[in-house]
Parts: sequence; C-alpha cells; structure tokens
Amino acid sequence: MIYFRLFYVFAKLGLFTYGGGYAIIALLLGILENYGWISASEFSKLVAISQITPGPIAINSATFVGYRVAGILGSFFATLGIFVPAFFITMIVSNFFYKIKDNEQFNAIMNALRVCAVALIASAVITFSKDAFFVKLTETSILRNIDFIQN
Repeated sequence: MIYFRLFYVFAKLGLFTYGGGYAIIALLLGILENYGWISASEFSKLVAISQITPGPIAINSATFVGYRVAGILGSFFATLGIFVPAFFITMIVSNFFYKIKDNEQFNAIMNALRVCAVALIASAVITFSKDAFFVKLTETSILRNIDFIQN
C-alpha cells in the first residue's frame, strides 16, 4: 500500500539523517528518483516551494511529495513519517543530554556527526548548483519558461 510505503521511506529518512532539512535533501532526491515518485526538475521546484513556505524544509518536502504521490492521505503519512522519528529521538536524547554533555566519547560522536551533516549539505549545494548554472537551454525549455511567466 502506497501510504505505508510513504511513511516507511520518510520515517527512514527522519530516523537516519542528522543535520536537519538540508541534509535530508541530499538523500531525498536519490530516493525519490529511485521510486519514480518525482523527477529531478520537479525536485528543484519542490525545494524552492519548501523554502518559501513556512515551516521546516523536511516537513514541507515530505508533505509535498506525499501529496504528489497519493493525495491528502499520502501527504499525511509522509509528513508523519518524517516527524515521528525526530520527535522520539529528541525526547530520548533530551532526557540524557545533561547527564552526558561532558562525556568525551559523546562529544567526539557529535563532532563526527557535524562533519557528516556539512558533507550532506555540501552535496545538496552541488546538486542544485549543477541544475541552476549548467542548464541546457533549448527552444522548448525557453518557450516553456516564457509560458510559465505569462500565466
């Protein structure tokens, strides 16, 4: 069932991605193309829309993709999937954080995770820069953009 698949995919992203919405973007494009849910050009539009709408980019992206794939219920399940793991992880970590904040091993793990988050964000920047600056202009693409601007 598509709703459970949406929930599963976004819950996995929410559970295993550290670094916020921009870190998720790098992984999300590959996953969405793998499932055939969205194309790369639609994905760049999704990120742009997620930027201008209020709320976290990961939740906005999940909501948009869920709606695109399976309507309102798809939107609900994708959003729930991205939200639930982060919520529970935050609740669990917050209980232990003050007890272990001075622990040397904990600080080493957090520093390593920061480096990974920076790498994921850099990957997203490279992906979108490639689409933004190295666009192959054809007569069709120019006419499509003009038509979009006029409507």
